[in-house]
Amino acid sequence: SDGAHDQEKLHRFLEAAMSGDDDAAVQDGVVAADETQARAIWRLREGVSDAMTTAGYVYKYDVSLPLQRMYELVEETRVKLQAAGVEATAKAAGYGHLGDANLHLNVT
Repeated sequence: SDGAHDQEKLHRFLEAAMSGDDDAAVQDGVVAADETQARAIWRLREGVSDAMTTAGYVYKYDVSLPLQRMYELVEETRVKLQAAGVEATAKAAGYGHLGDANLHLNVT
């Protein structure tokens, strides 16, 4: 693999994914500048589920959604938790694989 070539491909992809203002596929994100940052970002991602288990339980769902609707499930879950009156103790978080439209929804 050629690191410079890979970086250029990544930047071209991100420019395309972030174009389109409010209807862009990507609104915000982080790209690691080096291996140390990449490991730190990965630790954060891996820690989401672990952190949520501090509630004593976590319901984990693995779902596929159209990319443009990816995060709506998390937001709608939060609305449902609020409507049930449990938003102070129950939390919802989502993360996943944008490339294959896969969302990990965790609810405590």
